[in-house]
Amino acid sequence: MASMRRDRGIILLVAVLLVAIVAVGPLFQITGNVISRAFVYWHVPGGCAINLTEGWNLVGFACDRGDNSVTTLLSPIEGRYSSIHTYDPSDPADSWKSYNPSLPSWVVQDLSIISLTKGYWLYALDNLSFDYNGSVHSPLDIPLARGWSLISVSSNNDTNLSVSLPASITIIYGFNATNKSWYYYRPSDSSGSLSFVSRMQGYWVNSSEESNWYIYW
Repeated sequence: MASMRRDRGIILLVAVLLVAIVAVGPLFQITGNVISRAFVYWHVPGGCAINLTEGWNLVGFACDRGDNSVTTLLSPIEGRYSSIHTYDPSDPADSWKSYNPSLPSWVVQDLSIISLTKGYWLYALDNLSFDYNGSVHSPLDIPLARGWSLISVSSNNDTNLSVSLPASITIIYGFNATNKSWYYYRPSDSSGSLSFVSRMQGYWVNSSEESNWYIYW
């Protein structure tokens, strides 16, 4: 009888583990074969600080406030920026989405919600910074289109490019708003002056195919 109870307990434990693997487990491998790709998602409180230089800035928004509307997130700098733009490769007929706070209310604007995984071009009218609180997510699941995507890495830490890139990525560009210069990283030969991607920054990424960039912190 004790043996039967033990066997039933083992069967139940195996069943629970299998459910966990499919529902929330990490990427498991047995003898090199992937049997599932699923994740445990973490949400922890965090603070985000954005520093802007007068002119164009390529930024990301790492903290999820729950209300991630453009007007809410950028309310601390109302009157100090002229517009914000992002790139949507899934809409080739109208890839650029924008919000301009100076336009009248009857104008339909096509950028209303800030995504944690997208990058944004923001034009600041002067040098400024602002803070906001929210939650930071892990892992990040950043979708990459075939061709160019404008992304941000909204993690708690900088991400080393030499260890985290999917094989489909051919090149990554970052932008230094202070001196208005570009820098890059090319995985095929590990070339370029960009060695990691930073939170609160946006990046242009070219991918040879549609894929996903999973980032843990």
